[in-house]
Amino acid sequence: MTKSITNLFCKAGTRTKDICRLWKIPVDLVGARFIVVVIIVVAVVVTTAIVVIVVVTAAVVIAYLLVVVAVTVIAVVAAVIVVVIAVLVRAISLMKKCIDVI
Repeated sequence: MTKSITNLFCKAGTRTKDICRLWKIPVDLVGARFIVVVIIVVAVVVTTAIVVIVVVTAAVVIAYLLVVVAVTVIAVVAAVIVVVIAVLVRAISLMKKCIDVI
C-alpha cells in the first residue's frame, strides 16, 4: 500500500520528485501533492503579507508627505497674508501722512 501511494505521488511530476529528494521528505507519510500544496499556500501567504506591508508603508509615507505639504502650504499662505497686511498698513499710514500734509 505504501509503495503504491509513493509511486502515485512521486510520479506526479519532476518538480515533485525533486522536492521530495531535496528535502528528504518521506513520501509515504505525507503525499507529495499535499507537500506541494502546503508550499504553495505558504508562498502565497508570505507574498500576501509582504504586499500588505509594502502597501501600508506606502500609505503611511504618502500620508506623511501630504501632511508635510499641507503644513508647508499653510505656512506660505500665512506668510503671504502677513506681508500683504504689513504692506497695506504701511500704505494706509503713508496715505494718512499725505492727507495730513495736504
